[in-house]
Amino acid sequence: TMGKRTEKILLINEPARDGHLPSSLWPISGRPIVDNQLGQLPPQKIVVTGDCDTIFKAFLPLAYPQHCFEFVDIAEEEWDKYWVIKANQFAGKNINDFNEYQKLVIKDEFYIFSKGEEKTYLFQDLVIKYFEDPTRAKNRFRKAQSKLSLFPLCSLTGENLLSYEFVQGETLYHHLSPAVFDKFLAYCQEQLWEKVPLEKKKAEELCQIFYQEKTLKRVSEFKAKKCLPEGKLVVNGIEVPAVEEILNQIPWKELNTQDFYFIHGDLQFDNIIYNPKAGFTLIDWREDFGGFLEGGDLYYDLAKLAAGMSLPFDKIKQGKFSYHLEENRIQYQVEDHPQLDALRKRYAQFIKGQYSAKKVELLKGLIFLNMAPLHMAPLDGLFFGHGLLSLKKYLDS
Repeated sequence: TMGKRTEKILLINEPARDGHLPSSLWPISGRPIVDNQLGQLPPQKIVVTGDCDTIFKAFLPLAYPQHCFEFVDIAEEEWDKYWVIKANQFAGKNINDFNEYQKLVIKDEFYIFSKGEEKTYLFQDLVIKYFEDPTRAKNRFRKAQSKLSLFPLCSLTGENLLSYEFVQGETLYHHLSPAVFDKFLAYCQEQLWEKVPLEKKKAEELCQIFYQEKTLKRVSEFKAKKCLPEGKLVVNGIEVPAVEEILNQIPWKELNTQDFYFIHGDLQFDNIIYNPKAGFTLIDWREDFGGFLEGGDLYYDLAKLAAGMSLPFDKIKQGKFSYHLEENRIQYQVEDHPQLDALRKRYAQFIKGQYSAKKVELLKGLIFLNMAPLHMAPLDGLFFGHGLLSLKKYLDS
């Protein structure tokens, strides 16, 4: 009951001051609890006070669309005029402190692949993605709207949030049968990779921006982290030249393409959801290719698939890898899926029959170099070392 108080509810976004842990709006499971649960209250205005940043303000109306929220500063002596719900530290931190959110909510993953400028939250049956750059949220929404059959149905909330319903199914890492893999490749050719008209000169400019310029920028960002020594490295027992020497040997112009297609942009197994009844759904797509929204180089999708089979990302997220750095020597190993070896051979035949295997191999190595600066230790060093090793093998061949 509301007692003699007004029907307005006051949500206090700060820790309890009496030393007791108050009820949480976002418990560790990611699902709401029964007591003081906003979702169980009738539609009404919720007054929110305390330290609320832009993410929190945008998140609440999205999580509880049946309520109207008003964010104001209310002195503590005025609290008795309201029906009070206190959000505990976790309720605030899962929005404002993303590292704490990951530790508490995403318990089955030791290493999270989220990037600093992009954060993913889970709330009930919603996936909510926050982008520091609101243009990215808008462009990702726009891309999803252009191919409704491929992606989950999305909504934009405010300027920085994109949300969609949690997709029922499992990632492709859980469905490593040749039959499902063949079905997925056919799905890509029939439904995903649709040719996009673009002038040859413009396509070449975009490839130079996306491949050469972006790679040089990312390598510079990685070196600034100073997590590996300069010069030659020995990776898994193989001597690898300095990254500058390797990059100088890359045939950048061979990466230019005349034909652009609609692509996913991050087509690795963790971003492919498969449900035997509903088929495939693609998540966490890239919104552009060098700033171009309508399409990109088909080979980037092909190489992303190869990268996700080269190092199983799901195993890395589970912490099932080893990495050791001593002076200029890197030794790493990632647990494999026994079924993946057959799929790698199958994929090699698929590529050989229709595409350039050399270009896929080259882009696969560059992808790992580009990933390295976006991740925390030890994944940054592991990805960089794996990328260098892949590129050396490519150049030696």
